[in-house]
Amino acid sequence: MNALEAGDLLALLAMTDNRNVDEHMADAWAWALADVPAPRAVLAAQQLIRAGEPWVDVKSIRRQLAAMQPTFERDVRSAKARGLIDAAWNPRTPLPVQVEQQLRTQQSTEWAGHNDRPDQITAGPAAPAVARAIA
Repeated sequence: MNALEAGDLLALLAMTDNRNVDEHMADAWAWALADVPAPRAVLAAQQLIRAGEPWVDVKSIRRQLAAMQPTFERDVRSAKARGLIDAAWNPRTPLPVQVEQQLRTQQSTEWAGHNDRPDQITAGPAAPAVARAIA
């Protein structure tokens, strides 16, 4: 995360808690979250805000990111299975933003025809197997 991205994140947080944001604060947050991709930090902050966290800081964002880690690892496994990334990709390394977007697009396309009941699955990779199992 760079200072501009940190400033954008702080602007988002300022809308919820009325904090004063300046260039020095953005630089400090950029330094503290330098190893975190900006979209992940924003996602973590949004989840904290929705959960009613009264004050979001670097520590709470890192705590939320740690809680989200199993989801990130599942996404890496899914991206590997779809051939979007190399099989040697470290599962603890975040996906590039473009790969994550491709993954979400593919997942939403695959699951577009799925419903809650297996006998209603009409599209996606599971449809032929479900049809055979029901028949």
